[in-house]
This record gives sequence, structure tokens and C-alpha cells, in this order.
Amino acid sequence: MLILSVFEPQPRKSPRKTPSSSEAGAGERKRHHRHKPGTQALREIRRLQKTVNLLIRTVREISNYFAPEVTRWQAEALQALQEVSYDFLFH
Repeated sequence: MLILSVFEPQPRKSPRKTPSSSEAGAGERKRHHRHKPGTQALREIRRLQKTVNLLIRTVREISNYFAPEVTRWQAEALQALQEVSYDFLFH
């Protein structure tokens, strides 16, 4: 019996199944990309700066329509107009 047990066939391991491309991400959540600290803030600052420039152009266009004799604006006046228009639109 001892000799026979040596020659008995060993149970075979089934080959590992490789997941197909469609099943690869089925159970896993997609990892979010992490930006370096400050990158997102700089991107938002650039976006807001572009928006402000467009707002200043719009203010000058509207003021030229209603009062063509006013050609100069103080920085505080433009800032006040921006804050009021932002509050009007979003609050």
C-alpha cells in the first residue's frame, strides 16, 4: 500500500482563470486621480480670473450703452458691481 500511495495520481489544480477585459473592473471602484496640493486651487483661480475679465468687458459695454460719457471706472466700483451681480445671480 505504501508503494501504491506514491504512484497514486495527485489531484490537479485547476488553472487560474484570467478575468476578461469586461469583467476586470466589475467588482472594483475606480480610483480617483489625486492632484498635488494647490493644483486645483490654482486652476480655479485661473478660471475666475478669466471670468472677471469677461465681466469687466460686459460692464463697460452696458455702461457705454446707458451712459456713453462715462469712460473710466474705479477699481472699487467694478468690484462692487461684480459682488452685487454675483449675489443677484447666485443668492
